[in-house]
Amino acid sequence: MSVTDGNASAHTAIAVLAERAVTYHGEAEKIRDEVARLMPHLLAAFDAEVAVAQDRAEEGVYGKLMRNVVDADAVDTLPDPVPLIDGLLDADTVAWIYGAPGSFKSFLALHMSACVATGERFCGHSVKRPGTVLYLCAEGKRGLKKRVKAWERHYGRPMSGVRFLPVAVQLLDAEQLDALVRVCREAGPVLVVIDTQARCTVGVDENSNGQMGQVVAAADRIREATGACVLFVHHTGRDGKNARGASAMDGAGDTMIKVESDKTAGLVTMKSEKQKDSADFPPITLRVQAVAESVILSHEAVRISTEGEAEVLRVLTELLTAPASPSKIVQLAETSQATTYRAVKSLVKRGALINSGTETRPLYWPAQGQDPLPNSHSSQ
Repeated sequence: MSVTDGNASAHTAIAVLAERAVTYHGEAEKIRDEVARLMPHLLAAFDAEVAVAQDRAEEGVYGKLMRNVVDADAVDTLPDPVPLIDGLLDADTVAWIYGAPGSFKSFLALHMSACVATGERFCGHSVKRPGTVLYLCAEGKRGLKKRVKAWERHYGRPMSGVRFLPVAVQLLDAEQLDALVRVCREAGPVLVVIDTQARCTVGVDENSNGQMGQVVAAADRIREATGACVLFVHHTGRDGKNARGASAMDGAGDTMIKVESDKTAGLVTMKSEKQKDSADFPPITLRVQAVAESVILSHEAVRISTEGEAEVLRVLTELLTAPASPSKIVQLAETSQATTYRAVKSLVKRGALINSGTETRPLYWPAQGQDPLPNSHSSQ
């Protein structure tokens, strides 16, 4: 690893290199020479970090436990969550994004990765910690090139900073996991995507809390080695309601995001099912757009072109503070009943309104990022 790689700070890079020098003792002299050549002003800091890393390596389990014991008055010194994508993902966490087969969850994970790597806003949410993304593409490898090219063409910039590993690394194979942790240390990612969990855990009983606990432990090794968010792409069960497998995932996940698609309307919606350290985010809807030989997901406000559509959005954003039934919207709107119902139907079909209720008792609210003003169109 070159100390000039990635977007991590110089001191973070020094700490990573010092850890590597201790872990791979045979490379210690070579690493120190590289620091001396490229960052001579940080050589003393590097030597100090090596000494700390060496002490930690030799202190044993008891020493590590004692070093982590804190008194009640020191709780305030514990670190706060560090946002990766504001309101969606935090650094140094384990997260899941899951959905039914064909729900575009891999496209969503790729779009998220590209935004983190390039610093682009993701669906209106700012990327607080842009940096390298390591994407384990164990499924859909044949279409990867087309997906990347489509994203680059649509957004007009290279997907720089996303590094792909098109290998189904088996997380419960000790040798493969050790190698992956080493790759992650050297890449220095802020986000590690494992797409899909099933392809990287072949032979694992997903319904076993014990075996799924081992999968979580493998993700924790990657997280601890990098400080990154480790994001699994996973499937729902046959009922399509929850992530497939044991409840160990639900308990261990810091963030759980469910993906649903409406292929007729060409819409993909991501919903917050769990946010351990922050509030759930409102549903986010993206559109499926054909680009080149693939598709991309875009998050752009629907163009509001009729008086009825503008009135429906005005009612929901100015007069109400929670999702409302169609009859409630009609009651408050200053357009006719027929016009209002027609506008609601149109906005739902085009993804400007989200149904947070049920099919028989719908409750509508504007999709995140939807501009309430008429005749407007803005990219998030």
